[in-house]
Amino acid sequence: MKRTSLILIAVFTMVMLPAAFGQGTPSQSQDPNTQPTATPSQQTPSAEPAQTPSTSSPSSSASPSDAQRMFVGSIAKNSSGKFVLHTGGTDYQLDDQAQAGKFDGKDVKVTGQLDQSSNTIRVQSIEPSSSM
Repeated sequence: MKRTSLILIAVFTMVMLPAAFGQGTPSQSQDPNTQPTATPSQQTPSAEPAQTPSTSSPSSSASPSDAQRMFVGSIAKNSSGKFVLHTGGTDYQLDDQAQAGKFDGKDVKVTGQLDQSSNTIRVQSIEPSSSM
């Protein structure tokens, strides 16, 4: 189990590393006012989570990790007893353990900011997901 987790973390890091250094992909250069919608079957661990429109001015240089995003998955406890969001093979740490605990074992939509260096979502909200 630990070996699989390490492999998944390594793959995730390799996929997300270019984004951390500002090397965007065409999907990241879309109009910020366009809100993409993705069904759970369209999301993969390496897929860019949906972004919500930003209220910052166009001249601001917010990186993709600063934007609010929506993540779809299920809340579960990891081996150290902390609640994580499991999304098709990738586990994201959640900074709001109290709110996450209310949804233990449930399918949810988490809105927040991803800190790529620690793979932690800074939770803005968690709500039940009826689409999973």
